[in-house]
Amino acid sequence: MNRAMHSNTCAALLAWSDRTDESSLRRLQLAAEAHEACLLVLFRPLRLRHQRSPAALRIQLTPGTAGTLELQVFKNRGGPPEIVVVRIGGESRSADG
Repeated sequence: MNRAMHSNTCAALLAWSDRTDESSLRRLQLAAEAHEACLLVLFRPLRLRHQRSPAALRIQLTPGTAGTLELQVFKNRGGPPEIVVVRIGGESRSADG
């Protein structure tokens, strides 16, 4: 992943990993921030959602009812985590209202 980001040939990098050591995740985060032209999206197993992470944004998508997706924000910079319901083909709304 680091090599792909350093190559300056990709606009987005999607990766799946179950690496659990915080130092590897921190190195990836620093590399992603250093190469702003490449968006890094790292998918990790649900069982690791309570583990610490240097990521700026951590989300979970789960199927809802009547064609909706529930997006739960576990961590984001500049605001408290929240649950958002996203309607496919419709408008988004907060779970609060």
